[in-house]
Amino acid sequence: MRQWNKKWLAVLIVGLFLWSGLVLPAQAADEAMLSEVAGLLQANYVDQVPAEVLQAPTIDQMLKKLGDHYAQYYTKEEFQREMENLNGEFTGIGVYFRPEKQGALVFGLIAGSPAAKAGIRENDYIIEADGKSLVGLDVDKISAIIRGPINTRLALKIKRGGQVLDLTVTREKLNIPTVKGEKIQDGTGIIVLAEFGANSGKDMGKVIKELKDKKVNRWILDMRENPGGFLETALDVSGYFIGPGDTVIVKERKTTEVYPGQPSEQYVEEPLIVLANENSASAAEIVTAALKDQQRALILGNTTYGKGTVQQMFELSNGDQLKFTIARFYSPLDKPINGLGVTPDIKINDEQVLKAAQLIFYDIPENYAGKLVRIDTDSFSVDIDPVIARTGGYWAAWTALLDGSAQYPVYSGNNIDGWQPLEQEQRANRWPLYYPGYEFNGEITYDQQKGLMLDFLDDVKPSYLNSANINLINAASGERIPLQFSSNNGKQVAAKPQKSLTAGEYWLVVDPTYLKFNDGHKLDKGLLARVKV
Repeated sequence: MRQWNKKWLAVLIVGLFLWSGLVLPAQAADEAMLSEVAGLLQANYVDQVPAEVLQAPTIDQMLKKLGDHYAQYYTKEEFQREMENLNGEFTGIGVYFRPEKQGALVFGLIAGSPAAKAGIRENDYIIEADGKSLVGLDVDKISAIIRGPINTRLALKIKRGGQVLDLTVTREKLNIPTVKGEKIQDGTGIIVLAEFGANSGKDMGKVIKELKDKKVNRWILDMRENPGGFLETALDVSGYFIGPGDTVIVKERKTTEVYPGQPSEQYVEEPLIVLANENSASAAEIVTAALKDQQRALILGNTTYGKGTVQQMFELSNGDQLKFTIARFYSPLDKPINGLGVTPDIKINDEQVLKAAQLIFYDIPENYAGKLVRIDTDSFSVDIDPVIARTGGYWAAWTALLDGSAQYPVYSGNNIDGWQPLEQEQRANRWPLYYPGYEFNGEITYDQQKGLMLDFLDDVKPSYLNSANINLINAASGERIPLQFSSNNGKQVAAKPQKSLTAGEYWLVVDPTYLKFNDGHKLDKGLLARVKV
């Protein structure tokens, strides 16, 4: 059993920070270096290393034969850049780019960066830097050209539409925060963790304190697109939410170790939702799996990347660095992650997942007497107020929540009157999940000329024929269709849509709250009819 040591943990990397290809110095084929690398692999690689790997004639071939996707040889300079990337610190111009046929396409800029100050915009193409064409180059080669010593100037050619612009940018030291926090609604705060850098754990503590000072008592931890980072940081982050609880099981070739979270003064005990997606990897998966296994957080999003391996950096005698896999990691309940990822409690697409989390955290009074909808996941009960869910801002998120919860039982009711299970037919019809307690009045035929005809048993006061009381709603999008009302006798009401209806299902909804009849009485319950176009 390896004794837990913070210095050892600090050099363990659980992330997707990769260079394309192996860049080996000429002396890498030296017999002494070959022997040194072979010895490190034989002693530390996660699996037994075959003789054919250890006997390869070059380091390049040795690592290729090893078959470790994350094995990497770094020169001193490359290693320095890798650590800077991981910590969000580097010298450059502050653009996010990807290689394309026309050059480096700028898809984002760091606020206040040299590139932003020089006038570079999103969707610009950087086609040349200091006289060197960037067309056809990969990420690493473009990065090597664009980066350089602080305060040095870089001449760029920018293609913008049909124009080619000449701009000069001065490189600066850039520091991209890996942790950001914000209060987004009453009592709810969001922490966005971009990666697990060396300082991310400490920075998260500061963010948590700031949000606590703003009276946050419901928490969203957003780790979407987080590629991972240091294992030690993952233990720090999990400690804020599970204290010293088990966080990860690390299995080396001969030993197994269970690592706890690191307790913190800024411990968070209130409700927690984690957002993850298919690009949440490695250290992000450690934290997600730990919070799920410990039933500490509701996980929303998509199944994570599935990188369940640990890499370690080994310094070589010539000052270069060698990285390769030394262990595999598992959730606290010994569930494998590598190649599988962590499955969310509720699967929701990126577009709606944050809004869904906000809907779940929407404050519902403890003795609320209205009809709620409850989703019973394996670990949590999620109560939703349909009055809020069916508003335009939340409709799509509520739909996504329901789609992702098909495997769970769903109930209607409240804590005062009790809960009644919704049958499969009710769930298939959908409207009882948006308008529980309403009475279904069948289907209404839509006539393009006359509109929709509503038949009431009593005369409705004309002043109550308005969109506050009667709505036509697109069942898929939640869009409210404006209606024009007319009535000859009070009992039969014509509602004519003021815009063309696209094909699909609509709901004609009569709200009982304010609508009155001529004799002063109101509806006992709301009414809903289905309209198919």
